[in-house]
Amino acid sequence: MRYRPRLFDLGYEIALVVNMTHNVHIEDGVGYADFADLSEVIPNASTSCGSAGLLAQLDSTLTQFNTVTTTRYALDGDVEAFHEWVQLGAPIP
Repeated sequence: MRYRPRLFDLGYEIALVVNMTHNVHIEDGVGYADFADLSEVIPNASTSCGSAGLLAQLDSTLTQFNTVTTTRYALDGDVEAFHEWVQLGAPIP
């Protein structure tokens, strides 16, 4: 079994995401974050409640920068895969 830091028990899954980040950047007001496949590390993100919690944490992290007006996430460079995993509709191009 994987080690789960105390933060995970408190619901702060974002702490586990840090070492699985491929790329994070801001371009034209959009905060982009590309992650490795997180589905085994954060399996409950595919539930409605779990995805809402994860997205709230990710959005809060990226929107702390005043130049970020919207966010976009990907799994291994695939935005649609992220949206499917967290049960969002199709991404806006």
